[in-house]
Amino acid sequence: MLALRCAAKHQHSHAILQSFAIEDSEEWQDLPLLDQAPSLKNLLQQLPLSIKSVRLMRLDSGALIKPHRDHGLCLERGEARLHLPLQTNPELRFYVADQLVPMQEGELWYINADQPHWVENKGALARINLVIDCEANDWLKEQVYARSAG
Repeated sequence: MLALRCAAKHQHSHAILQSFAIEDSEEWQDLPLLDQAPSLKNLLQQLPLSIKSVRLMRLDSGALIKPHRDHGLCLERGEARLHLPLQTNPELRFYVADQLVPMQEGELWYINADQPHWVENKGALARINLVIDCEANDWLKEQVYARSAG
């Protein structure tokens, strides 16, 4: 896990505190590492969202993230978690509420993290996702609901 944006008060804290929008905060701040990834920084600036935390998450070959929930992290509660796979493989399985989410490299996905979710990487390559926690605004809701209706 590599934090790229966090609550301003955690800018000098442990990476775990930097990596999640686990509390309400008025101020969010880019970390110096984000300047070393100008294409990611540009992507984040192009999204019409109020972005809270951003991190790169790596899941090594053979690794498993056990089923868990991030309570309240869903559109209906005004929060959203987005995943952008930067590197993945055909043997990566990401499940939300017992449904396989077929994330492909370069696709931006909303997941309802309030639902039970887990990931297993049975492939030879590590999975690396850009993970964005943000406010669920009208634009994002329209994108998600249009995709689920289509």
